[in-house]
Amino acid sequence: MRGNGFRSCVLVMVAAVTLPRGDRPRAAPVAARGIPEPYLTIVAGNYREVLEGKALSSALLRQYFNKCMLDVLEHYHVYECWVCVQCLHDKEGLAGNAGDIGFGFGAKPASCPVCKGTDSIYRVGTFQARAQRTGEGFENAFLFLMRQRWRLQLDKSPPLTQTHDFVHVGGRYAIEAKGSLEFLESGNQPRLNLPRAGLSRSDTLKKAESNWQEFSRKKPGVEFFIVTNVLPKSKGYSKDLLGRVVDVTDPAALSRFAERLLTFDR
Repeated sequence: MRGNGFRSCVLVMVAAVTLPRGDRPRAAPVAARGIPEPYLTIVAGNYREVLEGKALSSALLRQYFNKCMLDVLEHYHVYECWVCVQCLHDKEGLAGNAGDIGFGFGAKPASCPVCKGTDSIYRVGTFQARAQRTGEGFENAFLFLMRQRWRLQLDKSPPLTQTHDFVHVGGRYAIEAKGSLEFLESGNQPRLNLPRAGLSRSDTLKKAESNWQEFSRKKPGVEFFIVTNVLPKSKGYSKDLLGRVVDVTDPAALSRFAERLLTFDR
């Protein structure tokens, strides 16, 4: 009895030492807390496929975040597409009938392949849906990564919160997420580049700055951070603001950020 008990104790100790701190299976329920479907399945699956058990690199982090956002768009069928309104007008009364109507996926062509018109082709307005879904994909991917890799005491902000997306469970910091795709890919369609991703879009950065200022007035003394996958291109902002921005695709910057946040739990 004593010998068997001793062997069991040793085995438990070895397992505790050899499992990497960032990938212990028993922490999965904590990492998943508050992440709804289908986002949980998407981010957890991509974490296992891309990051689990690996040293972080810029390429892997970009792959992880991009794949999470693209998979969300695929799930909700938010595709880049176009249609020729002249064809639609000519076929008035044939709603739902795609015969002899110019339309397609990907970037719009220079002319309609059906009526040959050049000024009647428009992108279908999927931008708002894409912005919402990719934003949610980025947020949930970030939350899962930070909990799983570093065991951060981090939760989603309460409903109707306008200034930030995440809060420290002890109330010592808040985080705003501003991530989006730099390109679109779908099936056999060529990659479509999106030029103003993350904080490279000035309107997005101004909104983040406004949220920080409002939060600071309401919660003086509480730290505020902004995470993104694309840094601002303009330098015409205060050092205080830019010093709060973290590029989640930079492994060194992300690790320093995580270690800083861990100090709030000590």
